[in-house]
Amino acid sequence: MNKEYPVVTVGRNGLSFNVRTADVLHRAAFVRVLLNAETCQLAVQAASALSPQFTAFFRPEVFKSNRIKINSRSMARQIRETAGWTEHGTWNIAGVYSAKGEAHDGHPKAIFEVLHSEGADAVYRLLHRT
Repeated sequence: MNKEYPVVTVGRNGLSFNVRTADVLHRAAFVRVLLNAETCQLAVQAASALSPQFTAFFRPEVFKSNRIKINSRSMARQIRETAGWTEHGTWNIAGVYSAKGEAHDGHPKAIFEVLHSEGADAVYRLLHRT
């Protein structure tokens, strides 16, 4: 797995992110996960505990591996349905850091192109957005 880019893995029970994603999000304690069904983009944005629809993300006191997990079957199901995937299998999606989002609202975010993913054996590629 390429550690240079943010990567999200969509599994049956939720999402997991590599450490690069945490770095891009400045190791935020909370994030908002946003799915645009029209463009098939998944955005993960650093957030505060006061943000609507926030979820816990990076907690240094419990971080013991190279993955950050969000256990949410409903979130994983929505992504699979948007992409037309079956519920069996795991998908890795390479992402990009979006400075545009940070400039707009002060919170960094990573963008993942859901339809440009494949199964766990995918060849990762950087998806450049301007």
